[in-house]
Amino acid sequence: MTPTFKFLHYVRLIVRRLTVGGELPQVQLSATFCKKIEEILFVVLMHFMGSIARTIRHTNRKTVDVADVQLGIYTLFPLHLRALVAKIVDEKIKNFETTTTGSHVDRANLTVPPSKCRRIFKSTYDNLRLSKGSPVAIAAMIEVVVTETMSLALKKSQEMQIQRMGSQHLDEILDNNVELSAFVNSAYAWVGVVSRV
Repeated sequence: MTPTFKFLHYVRLIVRRLTVGGELPQVQLSATFCKKIEEILFVVLMHFMGSIARTIRHTNRKTVDVADVQLGIYTLFPLHLRALVAKIVDEKIKNFETTTTGSHVDRANLTVPPSKCRRIFKSTYDNLRLSKGSPVAIAAMIEVVVTETMSLALKKSQEMQIQRMGSQHLDEILDNNVELSAFVNSAYAWVGVVSRV
């Protein structure tokens, strides 16, 4: 399964942002780690967008609103992530709506561009429209998932005192976090590929 756009650049930007303060160590990410995290994010995004599209089609509507994205967060995410993701998405949407100048990324204070999320959504579900704020909410959701996963990875590297993260470290992180592992495995099951996590 090859992603239609690469998340890796944004993952590295988020890792750089997490390690700038000095609380978390700077580590190198191996190619297998990067490939695996990129695949996981793509599968989670496809699962999330499919759930939203199903909800929209069930109600016989054609436009995806921010409320639909928030409903998708509440129905798909595990309990410990649900409140965090909803809170951050609400903040990003509020920033986006109150600021009137600049790009979508600057207005919502995001790392992942909403235009990329819009492009993926439209390439998969071309008969549905997206409201102005829904790509911002989807990008914020991706950013929270990346931030949470990478902060767990960086904390694990600090505990183990390693300088290079491999895919086996990502497997360990997901094995130790039951809810996150169940969430990722359900996304893989929905997309229809065998999980290697």
